[in-house]
Formats: sequence, structure tokens, C-alpha cells
Amino acid sequence: MSKIISIPVEKSVPASIAKWLCANFADSNIPAYFGNSLVVVPTKSAIRNLRTEMLKILSQNGVNALSGMRITTLENLITQITISVNSATLPDRLSAWLQAIQSFKSSTIFSNGKPTRNTCLMVAKELEHLKSLLAEKPASFSDIYNIIKNSPASNFYEISLWGELEKLEMLYTHFLGEKKCKYKVLIDGIKNIKTSYSKIAIAGNINVPQSLKLLLENLQKTAETYILIATNASVKDFDEIGRPRPEVYTTKPINITPNNTFTFASVEDEAQCVAQIAQAYAPKIKQTLSISCEQTQNADIFKEKMAKLGISADIPEARKLSQSMLYKLIKACASCVENDSFARFFEVLVNPLMSQYVSQKTAISQYELKNQADILRETYIPQTSQALLTILAEHSNTEYLEAYTIVRNSIYSILSTNLNEVVNTLQDILSTTEPMLGSLAKFEFEALDSVKNCAKEIEQANFNFLQSEIAEILLNSLEKPSSESTSTPDTIPLNNWIEIFWSNKPNLLLCDMNDGIVPLMESENQFLTDSLRQRLNISNSQQRRARDAYMLETLLSTRSNNVQILYSLKDLSQSPTIPSRILMQAEDSQIASRVKHLFTEPQIDKLELSAPTLLPLKIKEQLPEGFKMSASKFNTYLNSPIEFYVNYILKAQEVSPEKTELDALQYGSIFHEVMRSFAISKYKNSKDPQEIFMYMDSCAKAYEHREYGTALSAEVRIQLHAMRQKLAAVAEVQAKWASEGWQIFETPERKFNIEINSMQITGSIDRVDYNKDLDKFMVIDYKTYSKSKKNITREKHFKNLNENGFPNWLNLQMPLYVIALNEQLNVKSQCAFFVSPNDTATTMIDTWDISDTELKSAEEKIREIINSIKANIFIGDQPPQYDICPNTFVLKKKTFDKLIRMEKTKTC
Repeated sequence: MSKIISIPVEKSVPASIAKWLCANFADSNIPAYFGNSLVVVPTKSAIRNLRTEMLKILSQNGVNALSGMRITTLENLITQITISVNSATLPDRLSAWLQAIQSFKSSTIFSNGKPTRNTCLMVAKELEHLKSLLAEKPASFSDIYNIIKNSPASNFYEISLWGELEKLEMLYTHFLGEKKCKYKVLIDGIKNIKTSYSKIAIAGNINVPQSLKLLLENLQKTAETYILIATNASVKDFDEIGRPRPEVYTTKPINITPNNTFTFASVEDEAQCVAQIAQAYAPKIKQTLSISCEQTQNADIFKEKMAKLGISADIPEARKLSQSMLYKLIKACASCVENDSFARFFEVLVNPLMSQYVSQKTAISQYELKNQADILRETYIPQTSQALLTILAEHSNTEYLEAYTIVRNSIYSILSTNLNEVVNTLQDILSTTEPMLGSLAKFEFEALDSVKNCAKEIEQANFNFLQSEIAEILLNSLEKPSSESTSTPDTIPLNNWIEIFWSNKPNLLLCDMNDGIVPLMESENQFLTDSLRQRLNISNSQQRRARDAYMLETLLSTRSNNVQILYSLKDLSQSPTIPSRILMQAEDSQIASRVKHLFTEPQIDKLELSAPTLLPLKIKEQLPEGFKMSASKFNTYLNSPIEFYVNYILKAQEVSPEKTELDALQYGSIFHEVMRSFAISKYKNSKDPQEIFMYMDSCAKAYEHREYGTALSAEVRIQLHAMRQKLAAVAEVQAKWASEGWQIFETPERKFNIEINSMQITGSIDRVDYNKDLDKFMVIDYKTYSKSKKNITREKHFKNLNENGFPNWLNLQMPLYVIALNEQLNVKSQCAFFVSPNDTATTMIDTWDISDTELKSAEEKIREIINSIKANIFIGDQPPQYDICPNTFVLKKKTFDKLIRMEKTKTC
């Protein structure tokens, strides 16, 4: 077993680890010699900072160098392990997947039918991505199948899916074997590893894969191995490979204050503030300040704002080759060949490489090339690039005909299946434009070299790839960092979140601390949901959250008042964002004030919004004739009477933005539709989970084909696979429920219309079930919360009692439904949520045996609200749900916008 060492953090992570290494790895007789040891850290900047701190310590003893120690990154170590194995190139692997997919039939994997050749590569890339995710365990599809089929938490759909994936993997390994390439590259490399190191330390790595455990087990045969954790907490808060335990760190309070957290209206405002702070630290900024900028696309804004104040900043690790103009040119050409529209042709034309290339060939300036294309588009509205050339030929415009013909011919040469033609065309373009590229030339030619190497690998794969597949593989080859950084000694690094953790500077600015960024929200693989990742104990959302909470807690505890946390309320596209969920981890008594602080917009915005001339709202409108109440209206009033007034009395309408394909794919609506169809089918009282799932799956497929057709994007396919796993879990729960004697009563979506205090109340109950043995009725409502737990039905309605012992109501939906059904059928019923959450293991029908006291209290609350509405009372003395609001009323921004829009409409 490796020794897990907890190292208290004093000034910084690298300083503390350096102190431990000097005390434990250095030769007692020769302080500069570290006995042929290996230290593994997470990033290149961590190597630099650790070496700097070790030299500081050694210099106190008159030593100016260290020897006998290699410091490397975990990524480099794994690369070194796998390079010794005859691994397959990406074209080899993708061609093997394509062959396997084309010769395999599976209604479980290919739920929308066997993919066409044009869409096979998308599936192959998804399978390749799945393989890379499992490499951290490390495990094959077969290994995962054996785990799943023996796990009581697995449902039959997961077992069936992974059984099919195991068979597909066998085909893949067969085709890969024909190329004399191995499949289990990392496993074979770890098993065969040989090292001469006497001591090995995995130091401060917060992104450690499970494969590290296997690696350390092999290294222990010849070396002492250590896992060094930089923390002031107990080592029990970490697992056997040094990862923070989610059960500890996802709930652990984070000590932030209004003095170290700052809200900005936009990324631009945040960047401007950072630039001004950086300027204040000049000229010793490099020695005193570290800045984190987790979003690469935000880095350009930060760099621009800092440059205006005379500060040079950049991302320290090398840029990806996918940021090259060459990458963008290949991508634009691929898009144009896929759909020869004028718009896509124009995108190729304005690429700096292409426009400069054509300009050199024809002596027409880049501006004139673009301007003439704009004129032709407005005058003749050509639909395609070929139509554009035809128009030019008809008007004898030979000059521009030649220029645009060069563009079109280049497009098809770059997308040729003849790889020599592809490489030669790109070489010609770069060679022609090299004098104009200046300092960027080296970066662009490095991208070209990567394309050349990939082209050779494609040829060696000996497989007939399609045009589009070749382009996709070439683009994929550029998704790697450049070998050289663009930073200079005077450049201020914009670190990522991992790098800032290893900073040795006394002052830290933690930017981009928004949810979805810290912790990072990764897109799911269609076959490996986050719920399954958690069960397999591989990288998942809970582990990422625990990791980031641990990192933030460590930084705050070591820098005291020298850590500033910054986030914005809108991203670069002006879409709303929220602070990181980690910032909301607080003691129960502090949650309200914490939320109030984090979600308060900058002071200047608040002053503008609260100006009295902006919101001339008067409670004067009378209740509309024939007005009816519903469960959702009661809940709106409970949460905010003024919201109720704006929405239902003033009838301010919200204008929804146009929905994209993904926006429309809401699992909640599909879930309701599937359950509605199931409740009127012949299977509605079935006790067989597989039979139930087969019917539900057919309903989901019908919905998919109706709404989206067969040409589904990768994102939608991922969501649909996740949806099927949820439906499989629903089928399991439904079958168990039926076996307990519950049957669906009459038809779903039972309508009701009752009267309380002379107010009509209408609604629709998702489902009513009846148990003959128990002689009980159950009101059921379908929910798709992110997570579920026992007693969730009751807790969503109230969590505590008032001083009189009655519930403090948050929600009146289920009590209202029970009252309505009891009145309709003259019975006494119970209620339940049928919850289908993201975590399928917690799918459940959660019952609430609502008491007579609770029901009486709910009815009194309903009467109280009705009386208030009739009396035009829409401003409460105290907000009923949260104590963070003012004593009058607060409008959400969305509701405020509705009011403004409504007033503008009246004046038009």
C-alpha cells in the first residue's frame, strides 16, 4: 500500500510540499541529492513552482541546485507508459469502430435504427470517447458489463445495453487485431512498467484516475510510493488514491464573506476590474499576484482589458492547434462541401488564410474580395457558390470569376479523398501567405505538420474513409496543444483552476467562479451517464464538486484575506449565469444571507432598477370576470403575491426566445407524454418491467420521430440514451408498484372543478391509482427533479411548522388535488410523487399519507389566499418563503421585463 501523507498547508501548496520533500526525500549527508526519486504533479506550471520552492529551501543551506529528482506531470507519465505499447493511431481505431458498427445489429445501441454510413463516424467517435473515459479505471466494455450485471442497482436496460456494447467491443478488437494493434494499451503498459526510482511521490494531484492505484501497486515492487495531500484536514476526508470524498466536501461549509466575493454584471466588467487590480500591483505583479481564468473564451477579454492598461497577459500553457486559422479553414471547407450554400462559401472566403492566398494569386485586395461578394449577394441573391460563378460568367466578370473559382477549387481540394492533394493545397496556401503571417507563421506551420502526420496515419490505416470522415479526423488531430507557448518572461499568466491551486504567489484573483465552470459541467457520453459514473467510481459530477470545494477551502485557509472570488451574472453571449454552487455551501444559519449576497447584482444596477420612475406599479386592476384558480396559481401567490398580480391580474406575457432543437427536448414533457400513453394502454397494470419498458420505449421513439425525425444531432442522441435509462428505471418502479396491488384508476389526467369561498378552482391530476386490497386511492403527480429522496413529496410542500403547530406551506399542489379527488369520489385519499430523476438509482414513487390536520391547514391556507386576492392584497408584510427579500415586494428581472414590455405595447 502507498503511504498517504497529509501535509499541512502554510503559505502555499508548492511551498508546503517542497518542505516535506526536502525533509523526507533529500539525502541526509548530501542535501542537494534526492536519491533517484520521482515526483508527479498535475501541470507544467506546478513543476516550475515546486522546483522554485525547493530551491528556496535548499538555498538556506547554501545549496543552489537539486539532483537525483525528476519532477513530471501525471499526463507525461501515462504517455510514457503507453508509448511503449504498439497502440493504434486514431485513424486505425476509428476505422475499426466503423467496420464493427457496419457489421453489427443492435436495437439497444442503435435505438433509432442502424446508422447510415454518413452518421457512422459520429457513433464511432462516441464509442472512442467512451473508451477513453473508461481508461481511467482502467476497464473495457466487458469489464463494465460484468460489474453492471452483478450490481443490484442496475436495471435490465443497462444490463442489455452493456451486453450489446461488449459484443460490439469484441468486433472492434477483432478488426483492430487485424492491424496488429493492441486494445488494452494502458493496462498492458502499467503491467509491464519497469523503473529504477527508489522513491515516488504523487504530489497534490487532484485529478487522479483509478488507474493510478494499479500503477502504484506495480511500482511498489521496487520503490517506496507516497500520495501527498496538501490539506489542513484529516486524511480520512480523502480516498485511497488521494481524492477528496464527495460525502465530506460537497456539503462542507466554505468560509467566504462579502469582503472576498464580488459580483459583476458581465464578463467585460469582471475583466475590467481584474485589469485595474493588476495595474495596482505593478511593477511587482509577477511576484505578488496570480490570476485564474478558467474559461478560455473569456481569456481574450481579460487580455484585451489588461493590454489597454499596459499589462501583457496570456494563457501559460500552449494554445491548442484548433485555434489556428488552418483549423478554421478546414472546418469551413468541410461545412461548405456538406452544404454548398453561399453563406458557407463566404465563410471560407473571409478566412484570413484563404483571402490572403487568393489576393496574392489575383492582385485583388482582401477587402475587395469580401466587398464584391457582399454586393453580388445583395444584387443577385445566389443560393450556392456554383450559382455565384454562373452569375459572374454571364456578366463576363472574369476578374472575380477567376478569384472565386480559386476559392471553390481550393475547397474541394482540401476536402479531397486524395490525401496528397489535401496536404499540397494546404502547403501551397500557407507558403503563399507566410510573409503576411508574421509571428503567427510558426504556429500555423506546426498545425500543418500535424495535418501531414495525420494524413500519413489515415493512409496507413488502409481504409476507405469518406470525404467528410477524412476532414473530421484531420480536425481532430489539431485538438492538441502547440509544442510552444506564446508567453514571454514579462507575460502575466492567466492560469486555469488547477494551476491556481499550485500558485506560490501571496495574492490570488479567482475569476470565472460560475456554476458550470467551477465545478465544470461536462457533457455526458450517451452510454455512460453521470449516475453510472458514480456507481463505477470514475470521474463524475460529485467528485468534481468535492475536488473544487477542497481546492477553494485550501486556498482560502492559506491566503486568509488575500483571495478574491469574482463572477459575472452574464456570459459573453449575454446569457444569464449564476455563482458556483460551491460558494453556496454554508452553515444552515448562514444560507439565507449567503444566497442574498451571491445573487445580488452590482450596486449600480440595483440603483437603476429601483429608481421610482422605472416602475410605476399601482395595485388598481380588479379581478377579471370569471377568474379561476389552479394549483400553480396558488403556488405563485405563496412564493410572491406581486408575481401573482403581474402574471395573472395584469396578464403580462413573457416572450420566449426561439427554441433550439435541444431546448425543445425536455425530458419532463416526454416523460409526461409516455406516462399518459402508458396509463391508457393494455400494459397499464403489468407487473413485468421489461414489458412496461418496451411499451414506454416505443412511445418515446414515436415522440422522437414526430418531433425530430431521424437526423439527430450528437447532443440529442446523448439525451435520448439517458432518457431511455430513466424510463427503464421508471418501468422497474412501476412494475414493483403494480405487484403491491396498485392499479391505475380510470383514465389519466383527471380533470376537476371545485369551488371554495365562491372561487372556481380547476386542475388536472396526472394519475389516480387504487389498491383494492388496501381500499385506498393514491393521487400521483409526475416529477423530473435532478435528484430524489424519501419524503420528497411532503418536503416539497412544507419543511417546518409554525408556532401554532401548523405547516408553513411552500406548495399547495398535492393537498389541493387530494381535496378535489376526495370531493369527487367521496373518499379519503393519499398522494405521491412519481419521481424520475437524473440519478436513476433514486427513481421512486414517494407516498405522503397526508393527515387530516395537514389537509385542514392546507384548505385554510387556500381560503386565506382566495380572500386576499378578492381584497386586492398583493403585497405581503413578510415574503412567505424566504427571509432574504425586503418587507415590501421584489420583482424578478423576468417579471420586471414583462411589465416594461407590456407598457411599451400599450404606447404603440
